[in-house]
Amino acid sequence: MRTICFRIEYFTAWGESLVVEYEDGCGSERCCDMEYVGNGMWKTCQNCSDEAGVLRWRYAVRRDGETIRTEEGGWREMPLRGECREIDCWDSWQTESAVADVFRHSAFAENIYSMEGLSAKPDTLREGQVLFLVGSMPMPGRQRICMVGNTESLGKWNPSHGVMLQRIDTYLWGATLPIEELQAGIEYKFVIEEEGSGSAPIWEEGENRCWRASAAMLSHSGTKVIHCGGLRTALLMPRWAGVAVPLFSLRGSRCWGAGDFRALKDMATWAAGRGLRFVQILPINDTTSDGSWRDSYPYSARSVFALHPLYLDTTPWSELPFYAEYDCRGKELESLPTMDYEATLRLKYDFLDALYLSLGKRMTSRVAFKKFEVENAFWLPAYAKLLSGMDLYGKRRSAKFFCFVQYLLHEQLLDVHAHFRGLGVVLKGDIPIGVSADSVSAKTFPQLFHLDASAGAPPDDFAAEGQNWGFPTYDWERMAEDGYGWWKERLKHLGRYFDAVRIDHVLGFFRIWEVPRCHVGGLLGHFRPALPLSGDELRRRGFTLPPEFFSKPHLTENMLMQMGLRADEAFLNCFQREGGYLTLKPEYITEKGIMKQCSDEATRGKLLACLHEVLFVEDSERRGMFHPRINAYQTQTYKNLPQEERRAFDMIYEDFFYVRHNALWAAGAEKKLSSLFTGKDAVHGPLPCAEDLGMVPSCVPEVLQSCGLLSLELRRMPKKFGVRLADLSENPYFSVDTISTHDMPPLRLWWRSAGDLRDEVWQGLHIEGMPPQDLPSAAAEKIVMQHLCSPSMLCILAMQDWLAVDDRLRYAHPEEEQINIPANPDHNWNYRLHINMESLMEATPFNEKLRSMILQSGRGDG
Repeated sequence: MRTICFRIEYFTAWGESLVVEYEDGCGSERCCDMEYVGNGMWKTCQNCSDEAGVLRWRYAVRRDGETIRTEEGGWREMPLRGECREIDCWDSWQTESAVADVFRHSAFAENIYSMEGLSAKPDTLREGQVLFLVGSMPMPGRQRICMVGNTESLGKWNPSHGVMLQRIDTYLWGATLPIEELQAGIEYKFVIEEEGSGSAPIWEEGENRCWRASAAMLSHSGTKVIHCGGLRTALLMPRWAGVAVPLFSLRGSRCWGAGDFRALKDMATWAAGRGLRFVQILPINDTTSDGSWRDSYPYSARSVFALHPLYLDTTPWSELPFYAEYDCRGKELESLPTMDYEATLRLKYDFLDALYLSLGKRMTSRVAFKKFEVENAFWLPAYAKLLSGMDLYGKRRSAKFFCFVQYLLHEQLLDVHAHFRGLGVVLKGDIPIGVSADSVSAKTFPQLFHLDASAGAPPDDFAAEGQNWGFPTYDWERMAEDGYGWWKERLKHLGRYFDAVRIDHVLGFFRIWEVPRCHVGGLLGHFRPALPLSGDELRRRGFTLPPEFFSKPHLTENMLMQMGLRADEAFLNCFQREGGYLTLKPEYITEKGIMKQCSDEATRGKLLACLHEVLFVEDSERRGMFHPRINAYQTQTYKNLPQEERRAFDMIYEDFFYVRHNALWAAGAEKKLSSLFTGKDAVHGPLPCAEDLGMVPSCVPEVLQSCGLLSLELRRMPKKFGVRLADLSENPYFSVDTISTHDMPPLRLWWRSAGDLRDEVWQGLHIEGMPPQDLPSAAAEKIVMQHLCSPSMLCILAMQDWLAVDDRLRYAHPEEEQINIPANPDHNWNYRLHINMESLMEATPFNEKLRSMILQSGRGDG
């Protein structure tokens, strides 16, 4: 056992005491009361296991048994390497962190900045020595940190003769001095030098640091540890580049109609050679519902834990006698211009059937498989049982078969993850905001969902009519009862495979756009949670007309003419007359009712336009309470309001959507997001990157920042009111910058329809002449370079936008490069790259250009 004495100088108020919270890396977590020993000093000595790896600790102030104040600098860390059995820690209260918490995530601590594999891991525990520790980001290039001071061993303030610090942990540097150096006291600073550069050293800011050994320190025989906090130097914050590409879109010589885990490893190898440090993919959870092309929608997870069989790499079994038969079919599918989802998945299942028949009994009897079953018992049996009840491609399969398939996928993705880490490339996954109504989670934990409503999004640049995703909404109050356990299991599971994650539609943690199940689109939805308006409140705020009247369509022949709707007999037969108004018959008062009753597409469109002619949507749970209809000012009903009523409605609308709910939504989101992403375990998990696009409440940026989530910045979706193109130089550092997402036209396709925005972008490129209809590669290169030079920590661009800079590699048909069209609920997700991974590896001019652009922008290997 080791003995660790924690000491800190801190002057408390009457009735206050200090505690130290610590963990030793062996599962031991403790909170220990400290003893006041005089002169502002507090102390406690604790035993620590010999097996302890990294000691983490911090201090807190308590009153009446309750913590009232905790250090703001986060957890101190120290590797416990060396033979010394007694450690004496001398600390000062921390008011700031040496390294931002965002860098504690596995993307950096266990990947980009990992010490795994480094040969120099010095022992830190030396008998009779004083260990000075300072926190800092790793030094780029040949830079090093030195300790320089007023004594001979500290170089007499000459950096060339100071003590060079050794990197002893991810963000921790240390130097040892003999105890005698401290008897008379020392003054010192930390200095950054670049070896062999001849450039002037960079000195710490602020006053000299001072230390003098006390009698208690001199009497201690073990290692004395002095934690100096963080390096007080304004270093440039590191920035990286990456690529976003759906896994199914990758091509390879051994793929069978869709990209697989083998192709993903190839993508990591290609990215590493270009200096791209992040590879972002779309969700890869199993979406299988009936095996048709409709299951190609990757955001409709049948299970948030199960992986999709579509992505199985079959090459490990290429020597089996039956492999050639399936490989021949796979090559045919691989030659297609787009993905044939159903044929590809059917082929994978046929192959897995043969593989299970050949190897299943042997593989499922292995210890590794049994361990996998035990570790995934919280989701695997329910998933396997659900799929075993399906007739998939004319065959029912056993639950054991689906466990076998998930085991293979799990092992392969672990191998992919290890490959990425070995190259220093971060694999970034995607967490859909919703799950399908027939998912394992919705069936197993129905109490966690509102199954009578659908999640979606209000109208935006992606979909003018709004979106209805068909997913049940979350019952956050029920989820909070066990501390969001379902979400934490989900995030922990993803942490096995990914070092960064995109939080799809993070606005759903603030509020979700909820659509009654009787509707198809998103226009007649409302936010949950919300503070709907009563009739009395509407009257007090100047809208004196009855909201009940305006929550149902009340039309006249004149209004139909104003709306440009021709009132033919078939159309008018869908209405009834009430008090001088035309109202829809009961069978037509919902969108699904109209879709069911009306087969004529033209008449159906007119009826939907009439159904949307409302100013308010009545709350589905609180009768007599109303939400203003989104974009109600576009209705003829609004345009026909008396001027005073229209002015009153405008004020109510603006307040309702942009002011009224900010405090409610901020408090709710902070509770959820802080619970999921700011805890000790979460900080060391995957880097969370928010997708915060759409109708963004003003409270969102502050909450994301306080909870450590990176925002998403798109130039063509500015977050400033009244601005049409965002200023890239104003991007926050803790953000992800991109040109386009999978829901948007890639750069070249957007350029064709950008109108006068194209002129504005062209002017900023400083190219002579008028902008052409099609974006030239030289202009695309300049645009990409503008984004690479933004202040954002990450610049992750779609593969289509990277390829746009090269005339030889870019696709000839940019209109076929958009991955998803959100306005189309029946979109087939079948996009595939036109170039395979082997050809991409050999594209030397393009690869060298990318490498050069990344280095020039300062997003290199720093």
